[in-house]
Amino acid sequence: MKGKTSRFIKEYLEKKGEAYIHEMWKEFCEYCRKKGYHVPSRQSFGNYVYLLKKLELIVLVRKEKGMKGTVRHYYALNTEKIEDEAWNDPVNALGYRKGVKKVRYHT
Repeated sequence: MKGKTSRFIKEYLEKKGEAYIHEMWKEFCEYCRKKGYHVPSRQSFGNYVYLLKKLELIVLVRKEKGMKGTVRHYYALNTEKIEDEAWNDPVNALGYRKGVKKVRYHT
């Protein structure tokens, strides 16, 4: 099912307004367990968030000191791209899917 991660992130940020990666990942893991989906690693989920940021579907809104000297990066939806087609398949939108012709999404 393409886009389940991006749809989850989009819906989560629509509800919460802003969130940091680890927070979203924990909720996504619970969602995946309930649906019987593969649970991604924290690194894999973080890479996916990076794709959304690179497509400018989400934006960094603030940073906050976390535990053990870490920094939490809070993201929110880019209001100008809420209806962007790239939400359906961000990997393909960036041309990262092997064997699939790159599709340019425009809104």
